[in-house]
Amino acid sequence: MARPPKNKSETEYKVPADTSLLSDQELLEIELQAQKEYEAEIKEQTIAAIKEEKKKELARKSLFSAGKDAEGEEIESITIDLAPHSPDITLDGRKFFHGMTYKFTKAQAATIKEAMFRTWQHEREIGGANMNAERGYRALNSRI
Repeated sequence: MARPPKNKSETEYKVPADTSLLSDQELLEIELQAQKEYEAEIKEQTIAAIKEEKKKELARKSLFSAGKDAEGEEIESITIDLAPHSPDITLDGRKFFHGMTYKFTKAQAATIKEAMFRTWQHEREIGGANMNAERGYRALNSRI
C-alpha cells in the first residue's frame, strides 16, 4: 500500500530549467530581476522591523513622560545621598553612586531609600553619636 503524499510538491513533477533555450542576455536579465525582487523583499522586511522598533520606542517615551516605566509602573527620581563611608549602593547588579540622580520604580525607590537611611544610621552608630540625643530624647532613668 502506497503512502499518501505529504505535500503538494511531492505529487507535482518539476521540469528542470533548460537554460540552453535562453540567451546569455536573457539569463542576465532574469538574474537581475530576481536580485531586485529579493532586495525589495529584504528592504520591506527591514522597514517593517524599524517601524515596529520606533513604535515601541515612542510608546516607552510616552509612558516615561507620564512618569511611568515600560511596564506602566510609576517612576520616582531620587538623588543618592550616602554617608561618607559608602561610595555607592548596588541594586539588582547595578551601582548607584552618591550625588547622582536616578529614576526608580516605587519598589526600587523604597529599597534605595532604606539603603540610604541605613548608611546614615550606621554612620551615627559607629561615629559615637547618640541617636537619642540627635532626636531630642532624654534619658528617662537619669537622676538629679
